[in-house]
Amino acid sequence: MNISIAGADNLNIKDVKNISGSNSAEILESDLIFIFPESDYQNAMKVADVAKLHNILTIGIAPKGIPINFKKAVDAWLTTDDKDEPVNIIRAITDLINCDGFVKIEFDDVAEVFKKAGKIIVGTGCSNKIDRAQLATNEALQNLKLDNAKKILINITTGSNVSLNEMTEAAGIIESCANPDVDILWGHIIDEDFGQWFKITVIAILNQTNYTKNKNKICMQTSFKF
Repeated sequence: MNISIAGADNLNIKDVKNISGSNSAEILESDLIFIFPESDYQNAMKVADVAKLHNILTIGIAPKGIPINFKKAVDAWLTTDDKDEPVNIIRAITDLINCDGFVKIEFDDVAEVFKKAGKIIVGTGCSNKIDRAQLATNEALQNLKLDNAKKILINITTGSNVSLNEMTEAAGIIESCANPDVDILWGHIIDEDFGQWFKITVIAILNQTNYTKNKNKICMQTSFKF
């Protein structure tokens, strides 16, 4: 699985390569490209156009005020002025796809969530306190409005000491904030380096007027990272 970044040479993330300019060969080698239009908007559009022509999944990450033609050029997009958020969303998605383990989310499932998705919103929370699942989930949701979400992708990362009750608690909080017809895709990574920490990233695809409601789908999956 080849995941790339275009337009953000300063980001160095494990298992993600940087595309040089609008190098067509590097674009065509990618299955998923995160595109940053801030530093070079024309180049970002070239990358998006080539990727779209070859049905390569694209996610645009830009500061507020993103041009409408860039929104139309990528499958999914989000706006943020938080310098840490792009790293969080890229890591959340790449970890779910690339982390070795007994069970993990397949790339096709992720592609189905983001293909022609439009606007997405993201929240991340982390806690190592007694009520860590509740605290982390509430932190992730504090600036998110999920009542208009049609799909939600959730990445939970913990040590091996996580309990089923904690996972159920996090799920219940998220479901209580979303509409009953939302599709939810879960991924759980166990990373022993996390110790007592419980980290959750929530990525929501917002509902569009032409969205057709589907049967609710909740998929709990666990991946182990050693």
